[in-house]
Amino acid sequence: MSVLKQAHDFITRISLYVAMLCLAFIASAYCIEVVLRYFFDAPTTWVNPFTSYALCLMIFLALPEMTREGSHLAINILLE
Repeated sequence: MSVLKQAHDFITRISLYVAMLCLAFIASAYCIEVVLRYFFDAPTTWVNPFTSYALCLMIFLALPEMTREGSHLAINILLE
């Protein structure tokens, strides 16, 4: 069982790194979009769908590590 737990934790950690990579790609894609749109007057058609899918992927890849660590996210707009 210990080997399975270590393998699961390793896969979970790798998925967190892939989620971080998705975040870097999202930030880069938006920077590219801004430069191409406003400086070269050549907007792209792929940035918006790419960032939507990458955001979904990023969330679902990061959640297992957050659950493993016991992290807690809360949106407390209504509570305050």
